[in-house]
Formats: sequence, structure tokens, C-alpha cells
Amino acid sequence: MGNASASATRGNPVRLAIFGSGYGSYVTAPAFQRIPGVEIVALCSPHADRRDAAAARLGIPRVAASFTDLNDIALDAVAIAVPPHQQPGIVEQAIDRMLPIFAEKPLAADLASAERIAVRAAKAGVITAVDFIFPETHAFTETRRLLTAGAIGQLRHVLVQWHFESYDNVHQKAGWKTAHESGGGALAYFGSHILYYLEWLCGPIADAEIACAAPHDYTRPADTLVGGQMRFDSGAVGQFSLCSAAFGVQRHQITLHGADGVLTLKNFSGNPVAFSLSLMRRGHPAAEIIVQTDDEPSTTEDPRISVSAKIASRFIDAIRSGERVTPSFIDALRVQRLISSAHQLD
Repeated sequence: MGNASASATRGNPVRLAIFGSGYGSYVTAPAFQRIPGVEIVALCSPHADRRDAAAARLGIPRVAASFTDLNDIALDAVAIAVPPHQQPGIVEQAIDRMLPIFAEKPLAADLASAERIAVRAAKAGVITAVDFIFPETHAFTETRRLLTAGAIGQLRHVLVQWHFESYDNVHQKAGWKTAHESGGGALAYFGSHILYYLEWLCGPIADAEIACAAPHDYTRPADTLVGGQMRFDSGAVGQFSLCSAAFGVQRHQITLHGADGVLTLKNFSGNPVAFSLSLMRRGHPAAEIIVQTDDEPSTTEDPRISVSAKIASRFIDAIRSGERVTPSFIDALRVQRLISSAHQLD
């Protein structure tokens, strides 16, 4: 168990500071604003123009450039959405103040930093949560339910294809998302999702071999193509292919082959969380559609808000009860260890 906030357990609003004026302002903050009893009291970022505009749009009363600028206000928790290389410093300041922490993936830009903050948070008993969004979708939860129920028999093979062209690659942007040393690149930024949801669906990975590469003329210091194969504790074997610079294709498909059937998660749209799910069973002539989704991207809000809000809600519940949240820093550290085992192809 963690340390429940004294003010929150008395029924007062959970006073939250958001760190990050990008994803933090257009996904994290709106996700927390959906939760009753949460008061976002500050938006913290050194990017003043973007931060101040976002705070005004979201109705957040206080802005700050750094954590120390918030020393004069009472906080019950922090939510962090900054580049991975910046996250550990903010996490450590939150641990110093014994504040529960909602963080992004990957946990850090390197394994040593991830281990340091995960161990510190655990020793301090600080409640942590990490924003791994895919298992919060209806299609993923139904997939896990069917796997657990034995709908396809013993799981044997797991295949993942995630091929697309990221915004930064479309626009040839040089920033943290395309720089290894900042925690970017296809494996860290996108592959962390794959590694987390594969264990969430299929159980622990016993061993894995992961290789990364980029074309010779790629001018940014990161990988664009990742291939991995693994063996799960259950005995099933898996393989994934990830490309974040694939012009002309938008495919995210997870296929789970069992002894008696196959489950297929598909998303071929611009909406990253709009998955369909089908089930084909041995002896049945056609696949059964379990989850049918609209492939059109949301036109009213970022579709990631609704799924992120589910983790945020569990995080707030944990602050009030002192219970552990999943996914937590422990889960994110396991993913970071798998990332660190990858090797770069020449």
C-alpha cells in the first residue's frame, strides 16, 4: 500500500499539478478534468507562451516554470507529461515531497535513471501510475477476457505489426521523439507500448531478442525500424515488427493464434485507439466480430483522452485509499529493461 493523501481522504478535492504543456495540456489535463473531485491547480512548463495559452484554455489558475515555483502551494499529486530524459528529475522532486505521481512512458531515457526513480518511489511508498493506454480500450479488455476464458485454447503464437509514419517523421522534425539520448526513437517511444501490452495480454516474457535500425540517410539520431521475437513463460512464442517511418501505410494489428482459434485486433485508421476484434474458432466457418469500431478519427477531441482518463481515475482512487495502481513504475521499469536489451543493427 502507498500513502493516501490526508486531505484527499478527508473528502477534499485532490489538488493536482500538471507538468508539460504539450501532451500534458491536450490529453493529460483533459483526462483528469473528467474525474470528479480533482482540481488542477497549476500547469508547469518552461515554455511560457504555450503553457500560458494552454492554462487559459483549460481554466488552470496557476502557471509555473519549474517545480520550485510551486513550493508555496499545497499539492496532493502530480501528473507528468514531459520528454523521458526530463521526467526523472521531476519525479525525484515529487518523491521528496511524498506526492503521488502519474507519469508517461518510457519512464526515463536510460535504464539506470528508470531504476533509480522506481526504487526510490517504492522505498518511499509513493503511489505511482504510468499512462500505458492500449489495455484501457474495449477491444483489448475483451481480448484478455477471451484469452483467460480459453476461447482459442492454449496460446501458441503472437504476431504484432505496427507500421505507420509518425508526425515527426512526416515533417522531418528533429526533437526528443527522434533522439535516442532523450528517450525517443521507434522502440522507446512506441515499442514501449507493445512490450507492455504483450505482457498484459499474454503473461510474462521469459526472454526476448530485439533489434533496431534506421536507413543510412536518416538524419536524426534514432531508430525507425524495430524487430523482436520472444518466448513467454507460458511457452507461447511471439514476434513484432514496428516501423515509425512507413509512408503510405497505417496498420496496427495483433494476432493471437491458439490451438483452437485466433483472436485478431486491428486498427487501420488515424485514431490510435480505435481497434476492432474478431474471433475465429476451429470448426466454425466464419470469424465472429467481437468488437466493431468506427475507423474514423474523433473530430471533437483527442481520442486518447477517454482511455487515459481510466488510468487517471484509478490513480485518484488510489490516492484516496492508499492502494497500488496498475500500471505503475514497477510495470514501466520491466518495459525499460526489455528496451535496454535491444541492440542496434549496423
